[in-house]
Order: sequence, then structure tokens, then C-alpha cells
Amino acid sequence: MAAQHPADHHGGQGSARATPSQRRALRLVRAGRLSTAVRALCAAPPAPQTAAVWAKARGLFSPAAPATGTTATVEAEFAAKLASAADFGDRPTVPRRVPREAVVVAIRFAPRAAAPGPSGLRPEHLWALSAVGQDALVAVVQLLAGDALVSRVPAVATHALAGADLLLLTKPGGVGEDGLPGLRPIGMPETLRKLAASALAMTVRTAAAELFAPAQLGVGVSSACERLLHELGAHVALHPGHAVG
Repeated sequence: MAAQHPADHHGGQGSARATPSQRRALRLVRAGRLSTAVRALCAAPPAPQTAAVWAKARGLFSPAAPATGTTATVEAEFAAKLASAADFGDRPTVPRRVPREAVVVAIRFAPRAAAPGPSGLRPEHLWALSAVGQDALVAVVQLLAGDALVSRVPAVATHALAGADLLLLTKPGGVGEDGLPGLRPIGMPETLRKLAASALAMTVRTAAAELFAPAQLGVGVSSACERLLHELGAHVALHPGHAVG
């Protein structure tokens, strides 16, 4: 009989000795996300949890200052563009609210074994709801993705839903002159917030592509990378003296 690896026994000594990245990779394998599990094993390790690292991480996020942009300064600086966007939003083709179908798709295709937010809520927990609970979930996500969020959801709840856990990964290249590694912060927001954002993005995808065309290919454009390569190749063929930077 072939010997079993200690890590094959869930909760055994092998599992206890596994690193956080290995445990996450095992969860991803059980969820059927093999390519993501490989990336989890090959990813940069988390930064050491020390006071010096935390102080450096806080320095990555500039505090609010008088020169920081506000809603009023943005409206004053981009008044014409915001007015144009408002006129575009009044078109009949632009959805007025997130439809139920978009919310259902966002919930159905939420990735398994995704990192939870501060509450620990995962998509797997939502899929375990009864039919009644799932209907209520769709209504909640619709509420969070619409204008009623401002008037119907208490401020303390919106503040909690806007929270995110911060994971500090180390950048390649070793330590710097300060004796600390380079830091790559990864935010892990709440699952309900991600579902609302996904449903909203799905709803406005077509309208956003029309609004931003032809200056961008990142929103609502299928096969964007292939299209960009073909357009670039055609341009270079027509202008052989041009350089691509």
C-alpha cells in the first residue's frame, strides 16, 4: 500500500505544519481551482508582522491633507466632463437600476475559496442559504448596488461593508536600505461589497464601453488584448518609421 503524506490527513500534524499559503492552496484544490492554487504556492510570502513593517505600510497611504481632492474640487475641475457623463446617463439605453438577473449571475459566479473580508463571510456561506435566504440575499445586493443605499442603509452598516482586510506581501528584490522588504498591499473587501460591485459592473458594462470609446479597451470590450495587438500591428505596418514604447 502506498504511504500517505501526512498533509493528506485534514487536521493532522502535517496540516498543522503547513504554511498559510499551503493551507490556502489546499482549500483552492478542494474547490477545483487548480491554477489559482499553483499561483498561491508560488506567490510572494507575506511580510513579517513587526512594528517596523507596519510603520512602513502606513507610510504607503498618504493621510488626508488640505490639498487632497474633494467632491467639490473634482466637480469644479471636471465640470464639462461630468456634465457630459450626466447627459449620457440620461439616455434610455443606460440602465436605471441593477436588475435581479445581474445580481443572480454575480452570486452564481463568485469565485470559490476567495479571501473573506473583515467579517469572515465567504461565497460558500451564501450558497448554503435556503431558497428564502437566497431571495433575501439578492434583494440585499440589489439594495447595496443602488441609490437606495444612501437613504436606507445605516451609516454604521455602510462603514462596516466598506472595510477591508489588508494583506502585506513582499516584493521581489530582497530588503532595501531601511532593512525592510518592499511591500505590496492587497486589500480584501467584504464579500457583499464585491457582489454588489460585480453586479453593478455587469449592468453598466455595455453603456460604459460606449461612453469611453474609442479611447479605452479595458471596459466592456471583448478580446481587448488581441484587438490591441492587431491594431498596433496594423499601425506599425502603415507607419514603419514609428517606434513602440
